[in-house]
Amino acid sequence: MGVSLEKARPVQAKDLGHGSLGGTSIQWENEAMSVWYVLKRSGDQYMFNLKAGNSEVILTSERYTAKSGAQNGIASVQTNSPKDERFERKTSKSGEPYFVLKAGNGETIGRSEMYSSSSACENGIASVKRNGPTTNIREET
Repeated sequence: MGVSLEKARPVQAKDLGHGSLGGTSIQWENEAMSVWYVLKRSGDQYMFNLKAGNSEVILTSERYTAKSGAQNGIASVQTNSPKDERFERKTSKSGEPYFVLKAGNGETIGRSEMYSSSSACENGIASVKRNGPTTNIREET
């Protein structure tokens, strides 16, 4: 599956069928989609986040030395996220559940936030399974 980098353009919320109170609100066009990846620079490295439609991060990648590595990481999430066996469920030292998404070779692709309960963690996994294959990518590099 190829990775397409789409530049977002601002649009009026009314163009997306969303109303606003007390003035015009602006959204990014690909925020109208349910989920998207944000590919960005972190210091001298690259990383990405998978974001839900409410702008919450549902998966954070490892750091990559090259932009192409991060792009390959997104392609790996798109391929591996629908497969339950690629998710490793873990518990932090403080007792909070979280998960790690791994590639077929066992390498970590990304990890979740810490959750308040195992059921919330399972909901996070379900969201990544459902939304990980998206091809919507916003580049912020």
